Amino acid sequence: MQQLLAHLQGKMSNASALAQALGGALHTTAARYLDALVDTLTVSPAAAAPGEPG
Repeated sequence: MQQLLAHLQGKMSNASALAQALGGALHTTAARYLDALVDTLTVSPAAAAPGEPG
């Protein structure tokens, strides 16, 4: 998962796309993995740029 996130560095992530890259997992599973990585301070989410959704 961390290697997948490294390829997305600086880009918006999409839980559905990450789930597909994990072998067809559900998007909710990918979102939970992301939340766990944020909670353990392994990754940090960037704030959305002005004018971008987020």
